[in-house]
Amino acid sequence: MRMKKIFKKLISFLLFLIIGTAINLFLGLCAGTVFYFLRDKELAAALGSFYFTRYFWYFYLGLGVIGWIVSLIIMRKPLFEGLGFVFLPVEIIIVLFSLLTAYGEFVKGFETICIYDLLIDTEYSESFNPYNIPKLEVGMSRDKVIALVGAPLDERNDTIYYTHDGKCPFGDFAWYELYLELEDDKVVGITSHWMYD
Repeated sequence: MRMKKIFKKLISFLLFLIIGTAINLFLGLCAGTVFYFLRDKELAAALGSFYFTRYFWYFYLGLGVIGWIVSLIIMRKPLFEGLGFVFLPVEIIIVLFSLLTAYGEFVKGFETICIYDLLIDTEYSESFNPYNIPKLEVGMSRDKVIALVGAPLDERNDTIYYTHDGKCPFGDFAWYELYLELEDDKVVGITSHWMYD
């Protein structure tokens, strides 16, 4: 009899996991698809490849707490009766972890790329034009570079810096680093990538 009760509780817990995961997959798929099609495609291409999977996982993790709470509400009776004390800590940990993940994804960043505002934590000049980053080439003159991507933020030792970290006042998201090394006013090196520091 006791084994039957444990088996029944285990089935309820597995159903909780299946329902929560299904809801989270659905939310991630729906929200990810919407943001993927509404994104600034040109900017995303200029800053690096942003595949649909990035949008899906961002919302799957960020909205996950909704799925677990809904699943907990649906399965509350079988989960909380009998052996509820065995599985309840795991359920609470899952919900709390999902809350932390949502907070990290949408508010604090945790050094992830912010897909709703790609340059949210990247400081740059008012004339900066990130759309032209792919057009930069070694051998270009300094004037041509400025005509393409605008005025730099800083210039030191034959290096012009277009971006810096720390623009976002509330979180710490990944930022896009762009600087060019010059020699005789010609570009000899281009550094252009995402930074996760």
